[in-house]
Amino acid sequence: MSIPPVVPTVIYVYSESLLPGLRSLAAAREARGAEAVDIRLGEQDPETILAETLRGPTGMVVATEAAAIDAISLGADEAVVMAAVDEPVWVAFVDRVRLRASMRRETERLTQDMAHAEKLTALGTLVAGVAHELNNPLSAITMGTELLREMVASINRSLGDLEKRSRLDAGIEAEQLARLLGALQGKAAKADQLFADVSSGTGLLAQLVRDLRVFSRTSGPEQATLIDPASLIEQSLRLVRREIIAHGVIEKDYDSQLPPIVGPRNRLSQVLTNLLVNAAHAIGEVSRSVHSVRLSVRSDEGFLAISVSDTGPGIPGEALEQIFNPFYTTKREGLGTGLGLSISRSTLRRMGGDLMVTSVYGEGATFICLIPLPTPEELKAVSTWVPRLVRSDSDVESMSVLIVDDDQRVVRAAARVLQGKHKVLIAHDGQEAIELLSSGSHADVVVLELDLPEVDGVEFHRWLQVNRPELARRVVVATGAQERMRFQEFLAGTELQVLYKPFGAETLLNAVELAAGG
Repeated sequence: MSIPPVVPTVIYVYSESLLPGLRSLAAAREARGAEAVDIRLGEQDPETILAETLRGPTGMVVATEAAAIDAISLGADEAVVMAAVDEPVWVAFVDRVRLRASMRRETERLTQDMAHAEKLTALGTLVAGVAHELNNPLSAITMGTELLREMVASINRSLGDLEKRSRLDAGIEAEQLARLLGALQGKAAKADQLFADVSSGTGLLAQLVRDLRVFSRTSGPEQATLIDPASLIEQSLRLVRREIIAHGVIEKDYDSQLPPIVGPRNRLSQVLTNLLVNAAHAIGEVSRSVHSVRLSVRSDEGFLAISVSDTGPGIPGEALEQIFNPFYTTKREGLGTGLGLSISRSTLRRMGGDLMVTSVYGEGATFICLIPLPTPEELKAVSTWVPRLVRSDSDVESMSVLIVDDDQRVVRAAARVLQGKHKVLIAHDGQEAIELLSSGSHADVVVLELDLPEVDGVEFHRWLQVNRPELARRVVVATGAQERMRFQEFLAGTELQVLYKPFGAETLLNAVELAAGG
């Protein structure tokens, strides 16, 4: 089903003499019930206008055929050379603009659907390895918490015995007391180690969940961010590691201090993950004494080049020109849709980069991601939140913190963290929070989940902006629901601190205390 055109259609006219007549025609058509057409003078070059304003149907009235071709190649839905105001030509032109805009949006939607299908195919390949990575820390956490419960019970029994002796005024010899304290200290040390193991396990689980989020976005734009290439590569490697080491070894040839890049992090992670999955499949196709997947990174001539090489069967010469075509694949049935390389190349080319391949048939293949390095202006334009120095405990005054979250476990944990220093108010959705604040309750800072029943976090923040503008600036978004488009758009446009679940106690305390100065 096609997507209806966005109204109004915008037409840029590069001839001032035509402007009054075309505006009159547009007004007359609108008066007869036709859809509105917004006629504007093209005061900037088409490339600048299209880069900044292309949302709905966009057309160009230009001076030459060459300019019309250029405008269409830059993204205009239609362009025409018009020497005089002519109603039949004008009506046909506007109709073509709308039709082609509708076709463009439908193509974009289908492309997004195909990209999501390819992500799901890659995710299916990763499930077994990721399940193993999840089960290991989960086993350690499960056993660790059981041991901690037994250990705390044992410590409580010893403390209870001491309390009983003190109540009965039963003396205890120094040697007995030393043994008891020694036993308690030993148990406390073991408990501390268990806590460290449990904390490490939960940290690994949190990292894996964050890594898997790259497969959760189904559509929509992604804001460009400042990216550390080494962390981007490691993120993708963590997902595919099990698939690769089942057949070979992972080799790395890059420095930890690489120049930063600017781009859509999730989409770039999908590109690298796709290439690594392909490499894992390739080395599983042929038998060799030693298999390897090698990652190397070089920076030169304005580009960062990330290479993924494998010792698989390679790609036949006649297939090298076709592997980037949609639905073309050299894999066995069930291992891919033939869309991954096409989507990956499109992603990089939209950034001004490219995806290339070299291969010696029978020996392996190398895929090279070319990513443009940012200019100083692009680096400056990327908005990044730089944390301020955290104040010392002596500088932190007690505050009233409103926690708005519908998960009781999160609320209880956050309240325990904050109650030692601050007064805590609790609301389980946006409507309850509004009623609380409207009834006279005071809050200095709000810790806000976005995905809430009744009134969600986005609507509640809008209410704050109207009714409590000073408090709206002192909100910490603490969410695990950033996949929905509504929440993505809010997060992309906000300057508030954002904590992605799961996060630790110290992180929450620091964020709340920093928000208080917002």
